[in-house]
Amino acid sequence: MDLRHPSVAFSGQAFLSRLTSRRFFLLALLLCLFPVAGCGSGPDGPERFALYGTVTREGKPLANGAIKMAPTAGGPSTQTKITDGEYEFNSQNGPVAGEQEVSILRFLEKPEPTEGMSRKDMDVIPETGFDSPMPVGGWWLQTTVSPDQDLAVDFNVDEAKSRSPEKSGKIKQ
Repeated sequence: MDLRHPSVAFSGQAFLSRLTSRRFFLLALLLCLFPVAGCGSGPDGPERFALYGTVTREGKPLANGAIKMAPTAGGPSTQTKITDGEYEFNSQNGPVAGEQEVSILRFLEKPEPTEGMSRKDMDVIPETGFDSPMPVGGWWLQTTVSPDQDLAVDFNVDEAKSRSPEKSGKIKQ
């Protein structure tokens, strides 16, 4: 006489019913942790370097923006913000050694609306304080990062090349 419940006749359920709750928990834990093994950043990645410096335009600091460094030979790129003309990468998020393509963007702050006017009603281009507009796509420069260099690297975007919109990914000569 078979006293098992009819639903246990299914082979998968029979297997699970034979597992003790402890074994089942260990099996589930192992299956959950398996996909995570090997993930994450750690000492296995390329060495990164701390850099800091200034970003100027027409002799004045670039108030707000972003700076991105991407190795020309391939590898992990990195970016950080520019505040009051200064940027800083640390050894955790900094660039790797080698020739870098540097892109710099300026962020414009829209002024606060005047009394009686909503932000939606404002169609004002903020005053930049510069003689010429930022090129489409920002400014593009080159630099080299090496382990034995000074940590300070300053950029003057007046020396930069602009990126041609029709040639995405290439620097305009």
